[in-house]
Amino acid sequence: MMSKVNEQSGFSRRQLLKGLAVATGAAAVAACAPPAATAPADGDSDGGMTERTRVRCSNFIAVMKPQAELYNEINENYIVDFEVAPWGEMYERILLDVAAGTPPDCMVFTGPWWYGLMIQKVTHPLNDLLQQADADGTIDLDLYVVPPEKVGGYDGEIWGTAYNPPNLRALWHNVQLFDEAGADHPTDDWTWDDLTEALLKVSDPPNRFGMTPVFLWLWQEMIWSNGGELISEDFSTCHLDMPESIQAIQQAADWALEHEVVLMPADRGLLGDNVFGSGKLGCVMHAFSDWDTHLVWTNNDEFPIELHYFPTSPNTGKRAHSGEVHIAAMFDGENFDGGWDYFLWSTTSEEALGIQMLDVGINCAYNQDYYIEQMTGARREWYARARQYEGIMDDIRLDWVGPKSQEIWNLFNASIDSIYLQEKTVEEAMVDVTADINAVIAEG
Repeated sequence: MMSKVNEQSGFSRRQLLKGLAVATGAAAVAACAPPAATAPADGDSDGGMTERTRVRCSNFIAVMKPQAELYNEINENYIVDFEVAPWGEMYERILLDVAAGTPPDCMVFTGPWWYGLMIQKVTHPLNDLLQQADADGTIDLDLYVVPPEKVGGYDGEIWGTAYNPPNLRALWHNVQLFDEAGADHPTDDWTWDDLTEALLKVSDPPNRFGMTPVFLWLWQEMIWSNGGELISEDFSTCHLDMPESIQAIQQAADWALEHEVVLMPADRGLLGDNVFGSGKLGCVMHAFSDWDTHLVWTNNDEFPIELHYFPTSPNTGKRAHSGEVHIAAMFDGENFDGGWDYFLWSTTSEEALGIQMLDVGINCAYNQDYYIEQMTGARREWYARARQYEGIMDDIRLDWVGPKSQEIWNLFNASIDSIYLQEKTVEEAMVDVTADINAVIAEG
């Protein structure tokens, strides 16, 4: 089914910890934005041409600039100034811009900071605009893979729409390596115990290694799966000292320290630059639908791999995914009408999403099946398989640990460091970091 907007133009152990550090933002520097301006329609300085109003679009995904370039070629009313938003500074920077009255007209955020912005209601509500666009045939709300209210809904309004489906983390495993080791192959129903049993068979250094280390977002998903919490729902209290949270951290630590099935950084050189592509690594954790990474890691399909959900806690069987969803949102900028025109075109039109999904390879959140149908061969099969994992919205939780996220994640990573360096037990580390995080929260 074609989009109804076709007509619109308009990673020694100390090294281990370095790879577990979260890429959170440094202090942002306020940036003053230029005022709205006009430009000749053909980009010439000839004042005799039709004037087009300039629109500011901020997007942390620099490779999406071709969208703006195409829009500027075909749109007669607006011309987009495409700004690349610093990934680690988005949250602080946009709050400064809003406070200064200089936000962009529209912006694409990354998931870890979106929730904090949404609950502050700094973006423009979209309910009425989306309903009107649906009513006049510009878009079809039923074609959103992720319902706007699921990731952008708060307090009765929609504050942004998904730019891509949830970036679900999968367990990628080397089929041949598991066969050689006589290990069972993962299924979507596996628990941590099943994974441990298989990795003990697969791991045989230096001939074979089990898996890469648990990384930041996966720590959080394991805690959730076991019924624990990193922080309370109102972001007022750290819960890493809960027995359920401690058990989850203990399991991940045991894979590296007790069972020794984790590929340590000191051993990475044995596998070359492409550790999974070496054919000696059993598992990696990565997103479901990253086709380009799949080609690199398998040396262009040199060996077969399979993808499944990351195993759940044997105590609960509960699945929980950190919903790293990129979000498109609007602001009350200098040119709202132009921003809305580009917002709709870049997130729903066939021209824009063809660039996003077919050319760049980033999943789109609108009318995705249409673009999968245009793919061929192994690529189409890959995306079609990944597509079936996107219908689990009830398992998705938005990434956000409060307005002091950077300080909280830094403290958490330091606590994991103390565990891997065997300076503290898991329980000691979690009790200490809980107190440290609560002190940060109490500072306000």
